[in-house]
Amino acid sequence: MEHILASPIYRHTQNVPPEVFAGVTAAIGAFSLLRRSPLVLWPVVVGAVAYRYSFSSLTVEVDSKQVSFWFASKFLPKHIALEEIEYCEVLHLNPLHGWGIRYLGSGNWLYNVYGLGAVKLVLHSGKEIAIGTDEPETLVGVLKSLGLHSRQ
Repeated sequence: MEHILASPIYRHTQNVPPEVFAGVTAAIGAFSLLRRSPLVLWPVVVGAVAYRYSFSSLTVEVDSKQVSFWFASKFLPKHIALEEIEYCEVLHLNPLHGWGIRYLGSGNWLYNVYGLGAVKLVLHSGKEIAIGTDEPETLVGVLKSLGLHSRQ
């Protein structure tokens, strides 16, 4: 779907705390060194830096026509027309869901950078998209104010 330019009603960016990124990178690096495989360390460092600049934040924007979201620097933007959404609800994630983009089966996807809060959008097609956020109740409230139904 094309991005339709309209004034945003809601916009929020959730950032991964730098200490979390640093801790994960250090743990992976230490594991590589303990396994006595320093050649593995360079790809880990390069991968960690690429991840940091691609998935360090997730921005969600709502306007009168659609919900849009993207990772840092407008990486992998997604746009969902409000008319495609049957209902929305606050979702509490399991830590095993992880961070990044996750396929949950049956055409359902999770987009998350950090934390356990999310908003699930159930589309008229039956597909579900979960968007990670540290403001799930606020986002659902905004969507309800635009006429979407909620299971809450």
